Amino acid sequence: MAQFQRAFFLTLFCISPLFGQHSDPDTRLFRTINNGQNPDRDGFFEYMDYSSLPSFGAIPLGFFVVGAVADNHSAVQAGIMSAIGQTVTLGVTFAVKEIVARPRPFETLEDVKVKHQWSAAGHSFPSGHASQAFAIATVLSLSYDDPAVTIPLFLWAGAIGYGRIYLGVHYPGDVLGGMAIGIAGGLAAWSLRKEVRRISNSFAPPDAALRSGILGFQIARLQIPI
Repeated sequence: MAQFQRAFFLTLFCISPLFGQHSDPDTRLFRTINNGQNPDRDGFFEYMDYSSLPSFGAIPLGFFVVGAVADNHSAVQAGIMSAIGQTVTLGVTFAVKEIVARPRPFETLEDVKVKHQWSAAGHSFPSGHASQAFAIATVLSLSYDDPAVTIPLFLWAGAIGYGRIYLGVHYPGDVLGGMAIGIAGGLAAWSLRKEVRRISNSFAPPDAALRSGILGFQIARLQIPI
């Protein structure tokens, strides 16, 4: 089953540039979501977007610091792997942006309701916010393998991606591409867990992590923004 999942996500990653092309379904879905925006007030997706960039830095750092303080080996390892996943994902995202060079929707379409244009640097495909969020969600879900962690994380990542369409700065295809790259980056980081374990041992030895038990896991879990 695990091999099938990896093959599926690898295939999705390989075909993700196809989502970035200017297609009528992509534009129609963009219009449907973007037209729901209220330009006169900020709501849930605006605040989610404001918090996303700080969260991308705070989550791996939070897991690392809390794990080191609480002697929780798994939290330290999750923080390091989250940072690796985000770094890999960010590099791939920027490379694909330059290759595809897709304009933002507000640059090519008329009557787009756009907010947070300050966060829309560079090309449109793929969404960097979506790729970062899904990289974090993938790494932490694999690290803790608990629905109480996995479900909120992927809801959080999905809300960030949806919000980028709602705010008028990305097409749905951009978010799908970012999701595929983020999941692939998270899986790449997870594949390095044995190497990361050796590094994390110097900050929180495995036997200390066992002594911290459930308390350490609960402390780490509180670092996840929902």
